[in-house]
Amino acid sequence: MSNIVKFTETIFSERNKQGVLKPDEHGYYTVILGGLNTFNSVGEYYTAEKAIELFKESSNLMRRIKNGALYAELGHPKRLPGMSLEDFYNRILTIDEGNICGHISEITLDLDYGKNHPELNNPQLIAIIGKIKPAGPKAQALQIALDNPKQNAAFSVRGLTENVYRNGRVERILTNIITWDHVVEPGIAIANKAFSPVLESRKTNITEIEDHLIDKAVMKKVINNTMDKVSLESNREMMNEILSSLGNQKHSRLLDW
Repeated sequence: MSNIVKFTETIFSERNKQGVLKPDEHGYYTVILGGLNTFNSVGEYYTAEKAIELFKESSNLMRRIKNGALYAELGHPKRLPGMSLEDFYNRILTIDEGNICGHISEITLDLDYGKNHPELNNPQLIAIIGKIKPAGPKAQALQIALDNPKQNAAFSVRGLTENVYRNGRVERILTNIITWDHVVEPGIAIANKAFSPVLESRKTNITEIEDHLIDKAVMKKVINNTMDKVSLESNREMMNEILSSLGNQKHSRLLDW
């Protein structure tokens, strides 16, 4: 009689998935980057309120996508020992060219994702779906995660939120989105490869969060000091958007989920 206990991946097998994503003709993989009208792993609710505005053509996010300039990093920026708060805020707002792992070419909001997936018990759930292709110095890390049938690939938004307490819960309202990064585990459960709408079924038969309270005065100082040094017009527009949103927020946080 064997006395061995084995533990293994179940996130794909429980959904009758192979864990294999197929890229399109241009090498882009369709993945779920995040969600709205849903809870994160610590019970905070991400509402679609105001967030939908960020996906309109006038936003900095959409301008970056149109310009082919939306990149993902490997992991979220970390506040390193000795790094000032001002330096850390500036790092959050910056895409490190040496840490890029993917290029995001397209973003789609699936407003009926929750309705079409009753097993998730959340008919209001909106899925944020993206097309991403491994690119940059850290491309191999993302490529391996997407192609390995036993490895999950998770994604997490980097941005700012307005936070309010209502309906008996903390509600987070996205006010700015900088990018989505490739992370170890998602804060939003569906933001990983296992829930991808094009993940191959088996032929036999379909939370980690870093959260930093913003000092508005320091953030404004960072942006004002950086504005003259920014050469890309899209980056200047993003900073203006952040300044505008900070003026209207009571409780703001730098957000990685």
